Amino acid sequence: MRLDMQKWLGQSVLDPASHSKFKNNRSYIQTYIDYYLQAGTHYRERFGMLIEKLNYEDTKPIFPTYVKRKGSNNGLPDYFFNGTPDDKFSKQIREKYIDSEKWDWMKDFSAILDTYFRALQKLRDNNKLVEDTVSIFKSDKKSIFPPPMDLEFKKGGGMKSVNCNPEIVDRVERVEAVA
Repeated sequence: MRLDMQKWLGQSVLDPASHSKFKNNRSYIQTYIDYYLQAGTHYRERFGMLIEKLNYEDTKPIFPTYVKRKGSNNGLPDYFFNGTPDDKFSKQIREKYIDSEKWDWMKDFSAILDTYFRALQKLRDNNKLVEDTVSIFKSDKKSIFPPPMDLEFKKGGGMKSVNCNPEIVDRVERVEAVA
């Protein structure tokens, strides 16, 4: 019966389409971080429903007694994170964005998940900030205005244009004729 409990808790409850899209594909996760966060939220809800279904009076003796791993016994967070599409990615988020002392002292499963999802949101916000910054420096459009003419000064105080675009000179001459 204990093996059946481990089997049920060890099975990911993330929808198969999301799981296959995000499975060990960090570039896809980075590109679609909002969808990853949304899929993670649905996964969290489904995992909570699974726990409710499996944790009843007859199964209490075989249900995980520890919130976190003790020896060879997995805790609920272990089952949760192992069911994510990329469990190593989930671990890296935890290590990067959650203080290790705070993590070690946490004993409430829902508080652990709340903290993890805040860290995931922080990663998403940082990712969006980088995207916004990069987009500022990208220029895909051509300039509407032509570049300035290269002018070369002569000894006599006059200027002569070098590498001048004939179209610009034509426009300048037309404007001067009108004035």
